[in-house]
Amino acid sequence: MLWKVDPGARLARWNGVVSVTHHIERARGAFLDPGWLFLAAGLALLGAVLVIPAHDDLREAEFLRDRALTIEAHRQARLDRYQEYIDALDREEPSLVVALAASQLNEIPMDRVPLLDDSDMASSSASVFPALEPPPIALPERAKVESMLQRWSTDDRSRLWLIAGGAFCVLLGLITRAPEAGDPDEAMG
Repeated sequence: MLWKVDPGARLARWNGVVSVTHHIERARGAFLDPGWLFLAAGLALLGAVLVIPAHDDLREAEFLRDRALTIEAHRQARLDRYQEYIDALDREEPSLVVALAASQLNEIPMDRVPLLDDSDMASSSASVFPALEPPPIALPERAKVESMLQRWSTDDRSRLWLIAGGAFCVLLGLITRAPEAGDPDEAMG
């Protein structure tokens, strides 16, 4: 039998048939290696343990930011209303002066009549501040996503188990190999 070996492709000639199957089988075996599944599962588990708590912290920070922005907008609206009232007082707007005289001093101009009875005037408040207040604030609610993986990856005790399991899967994936098919050189001769 005549064997001719090409160093670039390792071609073997046996009974007139050119065979490159050894390299093809080894390459095919590398893609079908069960270690890849353990490696992928372990990396996915370790990635989840890292990403899910960070994403949960991000959602908490965004919630607190949205809440602070809502409170700030409410406070700013309140300041704007008070500033408008002060500006109207500085300009001495006639409608405001008449309204203040009626509510604070219980006086109205001679050409007008009161709309309220004397009994209603006595029980009403003379303060202008409740009318200046903006509507009550509506704070955003925290939307919580609940899943088993999220609970496990944020709990300190179960998180250690997930890290250990993921590391074990990665280790198992790195040390396992697909069983190599018999060498064609041995089968031929």
